[in-house]
Amino acid sequence: MTNASILIYENNYQFLFFTPLAVLVGWALYTYLENRRKITILLNSEGRSNARASRKMSNIGLTTLITETKSNPSVPVTYMVLEGILTRKEAIEIVEKVIQDPFLIRFRSVVVRDARSYVEVPDFDVSKHIFSHHLESESVLEAVEAARNQPLDESKPLWEFHLLQDRKESTERPSHSVLCMKAHHCLGDGMSSMLMLAKLSDQREAIEANLAKLERLQRSSKKSMNIRVAVGRIFHLLVYLSRTFRLVLHFLLALCIRSEPQTIFNRPGTGTRRLSSTKNFKVMDIKAVAKRHNATINDTTLSCVAGAIRKALLLKGSVSDKLVLRAAIPVNIRSSTEEIQETCNKFSSFIIDFPVGISNPIDRLLCIKHKMSDMKHSWAKYFLYCSLQAFSYLPETILKPMTYYAGSKLTLAISNVNGGALSCSFAKHKMVELHAFVPPPPNLNLGVLVLTVGDELHWDISIDESVGVDPHDFARYVEEELTVLKGENAK
Repeated sequence: MTNASILIYENNYQFLFFTPLAVLVGWALYTYLENRRKITILLNSEGRSNARASRKMSNIGLTTLITETKSNPSVPVTYMVLEGILTRKEAIEIVEKVIQDPFLIRFRSVVVRDARSYVEVPDFDVSKHIFSHHLESESVLEAVEAARNQPLDESKPLWEFHLLQDRKESTERPSHSVLCMKAHHCLGDGMSSMLMLAKLSDQREAIEANLAKLERLQRSSKKSMNIRVAVGRIFHLLVYLSRTFRLVLHFLLALCIRSEPQTIFNRPGTGTRRLSSTKNFKVMDIKAVAKRHNATINDTTLSCVAGAIRKALLLKGSVSDKLVLRAAIPVNIRSSTEEIQETCNKFSSFIIDFPVGISNPIDRLLCIKHKMSDMKHSWAKYFLYCSLQAFSYLPETILKPMTYYAGSKLTLAISNVNGGALSCSFAKHKMVELHAFVPPPPNLNLGVLVLTVGDELHWDISIDESVGVDPHDFARYVEEELTVLKGENAK
């Protein structure tokens, strides 16, 4: 390269670098304006009286809708086991009591893909979304798997309730009912689903009163400002900024340069998901394990999943000591005082390295603890959230491959949800179990949800058939990993 060409390159480097970015921003702006035009046309065609019935889809909700595949829809599934026999009539009445609540506007609305909006259905009929099945020879999980793998009807609001009735009563297992809810991710995230279940419960008023009281307490607990507090905040601001810059730089370099190690968990998926759950564990027992190592309960549950992945890989072959797999961990970014007006998607993700190659469970836990601490004490999650908001305005032809490319840099998605107290009941049928299964991004084959209910928690696991690992075996590996950590804790 001649000196002249080097000079030209240096003078135009910034232009060359920012040209693709400018094109993407231009596309995003064009798409936003075009969508507003379509929504205006839609509202004008329906008339002014129906204007309030249509609303723009949230950016993240839209992304979950247009990046899914037919074989792997973005549909979380939740099911709860209730005492006694809940009839379909009772299930319909439970939903009819609250369906007109403004919080559930999306559950009364159909999705208009072209306009990227929801349109409320007049005279909405709940009964068209509630189905009843009798369990014969199949297990509850098999019935839930079958319901999960059936596509939703896009001519209706994207949710269904499946009532699975087991009438085989015995002294060991009395009659019970299973209420399975499948709702598309574009309607709301995990917190939205838990709040919806609270509204459906017999304890709705008490739960809402407790939430309102908690919000008031958090608003009133703000610290008064003085010089000491101001200096402390400035110091923390600088620490957060430096850590955020380092983590974002690491994330971008990994996204552009690093390839995710190919394991059995990265095989092309079939779309058929197998489900399983671990047994319940006392939260206090896991807290005792975490406390010994100055970690959190979340760190410990993540470490157990990393250990289960390692064991699954060891049974299929050898594992390199340096093997690191990446996990996406959705996190709620609502403020503690934010009033949630309706179901929605307001979450970001931590991108965490899982040190699967580390053989010592304690060392693995400490490594994950360090990674999680870095992410929690930074604003990296807000960077990713804003990036998702911006990219959602891109044309579908660009957004889809970008999403799949980002997903190719990951191996699993793992969530942590607090399901509240177990003392809830529905039409006076007490809830005795609650399970939820997250849909990982379309090209990921492993999804794990750590669900806390009352003073117990468990892991709910969803694995694509292509992995070749039985989900019940994987659940056992998680339990064994926790047993090892408990044993180390007792020493």
